Amino acid sequence: STWRAVLGAAYGRVWRWQLGFSLAAALCALAGAGRWRRPALLWLAAAMLGCMAFVGHAASHTGLQAVLAGAAQLAHLYAGAYWLGGLPILWLTLDGLGDGGRRADVVRTHMRYSMAGHVAVAAVIASGAINTGLVLGAWPWHWASLYQRLLSLKIALVALMALAAIVNRYVLVPRIRRESAAGARWFGRLVLFGYTWALMHHMLGGIRHLVWDTGAGLEKHTASKIAWATVVGSIVLTLLIWIVGYMVRGG
Repeated sequence: STWRAVLGAAYGRVWRWQLGFSLAAALCALAGAGRWRRPALLWLAAAMLGCMAFVGHAASHTGLQAVLAGAAQLAHLYAGAYWLGGLPILWLTLDGLGDGGRRADVVRTHMRYSMAGHVAVAAVIASGAINTGLVLGAWPWHWASLYQRLLSLKIALVALMALAAIVNRYVLVPRIRRESAAGARWFGRLVLFGYTWALMHHMLGGIRHLVWDTGAGLEKHTASKIAWATVVGSIVLTLLIWIVGYMVRGG
């Protein structure tokens, strides 16, 4: 059957590992409030994310190229997860700037995050360049290809990510040392908006690949429509989430 074929393939084997890690994480989350629970959940989440390095383009290589592709994809995933995953928490800490007792801790947290963010952004750029070289062997200039158009869009988003990291380190952090959170909150909301879009795009992209792995929608015309639907759908979902959020919070 189709599902047996999928589960027997490389993607299916990785998917089974992900399901196992997900089940372990669910049991861990329900196990109580032991001191071991948070570290265990962190490691299980890292394992689930790391599984993604062994599917897709990274799994299409052999020999030393396969090792390089897997290592680059792991670096890409973990660096991106660190930087993007820390943004919502960082934004929430801005309210602490108005509290004299917490202000120094908030500033120190932003400094540490921004310094490590330099490394994370550099790792995303370097690993992305390696992945592009392994897949295409050249810069994605052939925009007649839908894949290369979407890859160019991703490169533009990474450039915005690097710009946000620079603004955070050299504009926002020095500013919050002197001022309250009010002047910096606009930037935090902008970054969080981009973070929401990234999550929605990743979610819809995962559903798209799940559909393709069943053998459906692989025709060129259909696949192109699904790919563009992923982009448009992620934008629509992002706008809806923020509209609902502002309605709930009363603006």
